Amino acid sequence: MSRPDIFNCESNLLELYIFCPDGFIYTCPESIGNEELSIGRFYPELEFSEKKMDLWRKRYVMNMEKCRRCSFAPICGGGCPLSSLLISEGKEPVCERFREVLDVFLKRRGSTMVERFTGS
Repeated sequence: MSRPDIFNCESNLLELYIFCPDGFIYTCPESIGNEELSIGRFYPELEFSEKKMDLWRKRYVMNMEKCRRCSFAPICGGGCPLSSLLISEGKEPVCERFREVLDVFLKRRGSTMVERFTGS
C-alpha cells in the first residue's frame, strides 16, 4: 500500500545532517559543495541558517500552485527538492514521468492489487 506524500525526499524534512570537510552542513548529499544550499556550518562555530533551512522544509506540494492542481502530487511529492532549488529557487516542482510510470505499474500489477483489495 502507498500513502500520500507531501514531500519527495527526506531532505525536505531535514532528517539528514551531512557535516563536510568544507565546514558546512548539508541536508542533501547531491548538494555538497554548493555553499548556497548548505543549511549551516559547524566550523569555526556551529550555526544553522533558518532562512536556508526554510528553502528545504517549506517546499512541499501544498506550497506549489502546479502541485495543488496535479492528481499525481500525492505520489511524487513535488519531485526532487534539489533540482527544484537549482532551477527555480524551490518555487516550482520538477515533474517526473509519473503518468507513464503509473501506467506501466498498473498494467503489470493492477489486477493483482484489485484481487487483493476485493478478495476475489
